[in-house]
Amino acid sequence: MTSPSCTLRLALYFSLVFLQCGLVAQEELGEVNVGILLGPDLTVQGGGDSTWSGTSFPVYGSQGRGVVSSRFIQESGEVPSAGSALLELSGPNTARLLFRDKDREQGATGLNPFFSTTLGLYYLATPKDEAQKSIFDENGARIENEGVLQFASDNGTIVFTDRLEGSVPNISVIRPGESAKTLVKRLDPVPGLEGVTFNGLMRLHVNPNGRVAFASSLQGPGVDF
Repeated sequence: MTSPSCTLRLALYFSLVFLQCGLVAQEELGEVNVGILLGPDLTVQGGGDSTWSGTSFPVYGSQGRGVVSSRFIQESGEVPSAGSALLELSGPNTARLLFRDKDREQGATGLNPFFSTTLGLYYLATPKDEAQKSIFDENGARIENEGVLQFASDNGTIVFTDRLEGSVPNISVIRPGESAKTLVKRLDPVPGLEGVTFNGLMRLHVNPNGRVAFASSLQGPGVDF
């Protein structure tokens, strides 16, 4: 049903509110249970006496596995330590430690971005004593030396950006069981448009089956964007 209203109600309805408190469309869905998923007093199983802060927004895979990144400070021992870790959500304000950056000799520059897929986690990190970030799988195996992770699809297809020889920007992909392959690079010809090339490669996305879509500005005869 529809009714004019300027009231936002959290009840038994899902409300689609149009701008300026105008028309409100309501559809009865039944009871909705709301609880705290993450809070300041996060309990981390396997995290020892570390304190945790700066927890990220959860990333969920299709199988319902929720993963977050978080900063930790561990004051026990002769030398206090700090860094980043990936945690798997296991209950309200509760998580299980997957690994810390220091456990894998990865520099404390963060473990982001990260993606949860049916084949496990993929994440970006900087190896110890190196300047360039690399892409790793959940077991800590490095699967790409210099790529910047953009997406990992549910079937394990990894999409990343880097720069080819001559500092040419590109979008590349690693499919399960295959080596890295360049999909498109700056100044590649645009199919069906004679003399027109891709210019600035911008936003991209990959669907659960590993199909990649991207946006790009164009340059060439008759092109005005």
